[in-house]
Amino acid sequence: MKEELDKRLSQLNNEPDVSNLARQAFDSSYAHVRNEARASRKKRKKPIYMLLTMAAALTLFTMLSLDGTVLATFNRLFSFQDRGINQVAMTSEKNGRTESATDQHVTITLEQIIAGQHKLALRFAIAGDDIQLGDVTEFNLEYRIQAKDGTYLDEFISDTKPLNGDGGLIGHRFDTYIDQKKGVTIHEILAESKDRDIPSLDGAKIHIETLQWMQGDRSQTVNGNWMLPLHTTLPNEIMRYEVSGKVGKIEVVHAVTDLTSTHVVMRVDGERYDENFFFDNVYLKDGNGMIYRIETNYQMEVMNGKTTLTFHLPYTIKDATQKIDLGIEGVDMVTMTDSE
Repeated sequence: MKEELDKRLSQLNNEPDVSNLARQAFDSSYAHVRNEARASRKKRKKPIYMLLTMAAALTLFTMLSLDGTVLATFNRLFSFQDRGINQVAMTSEKNGRTESATDQHVTITLEQIIAGQHKLALRFAIAGDDIQLGDVTEFNLEYRIQAKDGTYLDEFISDTKPLNGDGGLIGHRFDTYIDQKKGVTIHEILAESKDRDIPSLDGAKIHIETLQWMQGDRSQTVNGNWMLPLHTTLPNEIMRYEVSGKVGKIEVVHAVTDLTSTHVVMRVDGERYDENFFFDNVYLKDGNGMIYRIETNYQMEVMNGKTTLTFHLPYTIKDATQKIDLGIEGVDMVTMTDSE
């Protein structure tokens, strides 16, 4: 497999376009991994992180086996194996401008940004002559994102610092890669919306306050003021779904699809549910019969005999059909249609 992959890589050119065949391979690979992950969760066999590693290899190999125009887009992919984020990265031209800021002899470059109404993905490259990368085991980057009107959209800082807003987004995920040869730290961030849409980033800025590299019991901390404007040229396309027909045991409060995912808030009768019940049983079926499941963490609140769920599904505007079914296996299902 490695020899064939190396052969295909040597044949690829730098065209930025991605063919329909490549996108089909991408979606097919993710569908396969989602099914494997669900089966693993039920059987408690393969760790999820192993499946995600397999996902990356499977996606890469399948796509390179089918299409010779993909290599130039792979440097835009994020490492989180998030279907919606990587779908945007592969099917859109690189959006926004590369921005850099230098302070305390450290330069931070914002290399990539993908912003929808429900998810925000950022990639930074950090370089400094005085940074001793060595055997770094962990890296932290503390930041605040401030909108044009001065409100804070997101803050990820240590507990010793006060919040200037309400904390903003949830479900932060991070991935760090240390390029020892180039002396660069690549740091990626993926955050999700909570109970509201992410507002426009027009005129927004990210303020980075602290960088920390950890090597066992030793650490190197750099405090500074790196301010980077956030630019994105992605279209703000959305579809809002409304319930059509009768309403049973499920009440859908909110169902909006954008470039990166579908954000859902629903209520269901009952209070006592197993931790994995909703992972295993919540589904969205589109008009073509494709099934989408919860892949990341969800929020759950219990009150007055009802359970309220807030979650994201990997169903995007590129997948969108006029009618969908949203349900919980063994409980109920509602049919929803595009409200416009």
